Amino acid sequence: MIIKYTARLTFLLLCLALVKNCFSQDIYNLANSKKYAEYLFNNKDYSRAFAELERICFLDSLDWNAKLLLIKSYRKNKNYNQSLSIYCKNELIIPEIYKYEYKREYYITQFKNNFKYFSNDTFVVKNDDDLYFKIPALLLSDNLNECKNTLEDKNLKKDITIEGYRNLYNDALKINYKSKWLAASMSAIIPGSGKIYTGFYKDGIISFLFTCLSAYQAYRGFESKGTKSGIFFIYSGVTAGFYLGNIYGSYKSAKQKNKIISKSIFDKTNIIFDDWAD
Repeated sequence: MIIKYTARLTFLLLCLALVKNCFSQDIYNLANSKKYAEYLFNNKDYSRAFAELERICFLDSLDWNAKLLLIKSYRKNKNYNQSLSIYCKNELIIPEIYKYEYKREYYITQFKNNFKYFSNDTFVVKNDDDLYFKIPALLLSDNLNECKNTLEDKNLKKDITIEGYRNLYNDALKINYKSKWLAASMSAIIPGSGKIYTGFYKDGIISFLFTCLSAYQAYRGFESKGTKSGIFFIYSGVTAGFYLGNIYGSYKSAKQKNKIISKSIFDKTNIIFDDWAD
């Protein structure tokens, strides 16, 4: 009997020790918090990741790996201003061994926020890495002349990313953009023809039919009662409205078509950049 109770007591004490040991583990300590933040980041749960990383950086303001991951989390969540703000606040105190990674992340965020920053003359290329921002920015800005000069630089190293931009540049040269003024002029001569020229065939046919039908009604009214005809005045105004609207619409359709054409290059450039950046 004594042995039986002793065994039970021993088992109970062992269970209590295990339970105490489990509860004594601090799941919110920095080491566990970092693992959890990395887990969230790797699973693309960026909003929860940067919330966790904010706490880590508050507890340890000199954890530069956590701070860099925080900047990346904000950037990947498209909180570009917040990401840039954190970099700017720490720029002067970043240790030398982290400066390259931080500067690269800053440039990536700046590119996603406003790529034109890198296509302007104010951005001076200081090393080869800067070209990975300059070239796509020139493509996105449709500055093909300067893009050509940059790609033809003999010292430019060749890799998958640069060759991808080179192929996009060659594709951009082949694009047949529609002239806005030609489209407007064509519709001024033959209503709807400018829209057909830009590829909007249905709109062009409808514009032609509406303009011609209203002009025909105006003609019938004039033929019936001359300038005193109410139908003549009404449909003359309608015809003029259709005619002028058709010209302006053709001008806008050319702009819209060019935007659609450019979007293909725009999207592909961003894909290449994102693959390189990540």
